[in-house]
Amino acid sequence: MEYRHAAGVDMLVQKDKPPGRRCVRMVFEGAEIQRGRTLQGIPVAALDDLVRMKLTRFRIEDAMCLNDIDRQKLPTPEMEAALSPLLAERLKEARARA
Repeated sequence: MEYRHAAGVDMLVQKDKPPGRRCVRMVFEGAEIQRGRTLQGIPVAALDDLVRMKLTRFRIEDAMCLNDIDRQKLPTPEMEAALSPLLAERLKEARARA
């Protein structure tokens, strides 16, 4: 993977392959991450926090990211049960768009 900054977006893409949708988009946030873990000194949000962030913002690209996460069967039943009714409904809507 190599770092690229294009159209105002930071991302990691596979070397020698067109990025298309298969890249890791990086979002740098000023807030301190309370949970999650650190990879090579970089704090990484926990998956349930990421899912809640995507459901809260819920733009088309967030729904697409949620579908990618869902295809990997990453949201656990416990994670889904902890969602508010509004966010649970948005997750259903994102799944219906897939």
